[in-house]
Amino acid sequence: MGSCEKESLESDKVEYNTIDFYGEKLQLSDEITEADVYNYMNYTVTDQTKGLRVDDDSKIDWSKVPSEVFDETLNATLATYPDMSKEIYTDDDLAFVKKGLPELKSKEDAFLYKKHIVVDYLEILIGKEIKNKVRLYLKSQKSLRPSGYFSTFQNSYNLLNPTEQDCASTYPLAANRVNQAKNETFARFGSHNDNTITNARFHGFWSAAMVKEITHLTLNKWKGLDRGKKFATAHEYDTNGVIACTPVQGYIALFNVRSFGLCNYMDLVNNLVGRTYMYNTVGQTWFGNANNIPSYDQIFNHINSLLGTKKNTISEIQSIHPEYTFDNLGNYINAYDYHPPSTVLVYTSN
Repeated sequence: MGSCEKESLESDKVEYNTIDFYGEKLQLSDEITEADVYNYMNYTVTDQTKGLRVDDDSKIDWSKVPSEVFDETLNATLATYPDMSKEIYTDDDLAFVKKGLPELKSKEDAFLYKKHIVVDYLEILIGKEIKNKVRLYLKSQKSLRPSGYFSTFQNSYNLLNPTEQDCASTYPLAANRVNQAKNETFARFGSHNDNTITNARFHGFWSAAMVKEITHLTLNKWKGLDRGKKFATAHEYDTNGVIACTPVQGYIALFNVRSFGLCNYMDLVNNLVGRTYMYNTVGQTWFGNANNIPSYDQIFNHINSLLGTKKNTISEIQSIHPEYTFDNLGNYINAYDYHPPSTVLVYTSN
């Protein structure tokens, strides 16, 4: 073989760098970089850009992305990757995963013992592809998100606000399970008004359901709690990335505008009730996988029993804590905390 031909073949080889990824070797290529991994690991809903290594050009103005466009992009992209919600995985699934995580030796290793690592790896890949597609869409569009999106409050659970889109693009596999939790919640509670007992139960159940679905996906209790918290909190945000109904000088919230500023805090508290139940109920096997995950009926019965007499409505919260006003709404640690005390604080009627 001539030297020129040999040099040509060697130049075609793909060069990979490796970094530590939960103790596994993660191969980096053009599809995934160290910055992508860092951004994923450090993602937070409450401050989307804190500590993230991103350039200004790579940031996305999610307020300009119609919800239906994002949904279509998310679903179309997910369809090209292994389905991580199924029970049985193929050799092709393992081969796909081993491209980035070559140390995984078997399907049992990848999809049972280390599934939470595989999910994170795939979410980094899928999320990056989704964001690239969204950037291409924005480059091709000059108009903003349709104005009707902001005015349809009654359908807000079927529309993703910008913060939810940002969260879903970071955790696309989890987002798919969050949608399943939403469907289950509406099937049991239907449509209803804010500041009602039904709304309190809805949020308690929905929050627990998200943790359930994501825990099933990752086989990891703590990822279920963390991702469930982030999606639930993102739902309370409006177009500028602040809690809806929180007054910002020179700005009126356009998404999730409600009659009472405390409605978001009410939702956050009831979300915590649902997560606390899952925190206290879900267990772990000896090698770390989640077990004892309650059924939907068990969650439903618990939430209805707990919030049937303890309403957690705006009027009750405000009567007990009149200091909870517009000025400090959303700044209470216990409303966001997914690792609560052994007994959750529940507001009762006088």
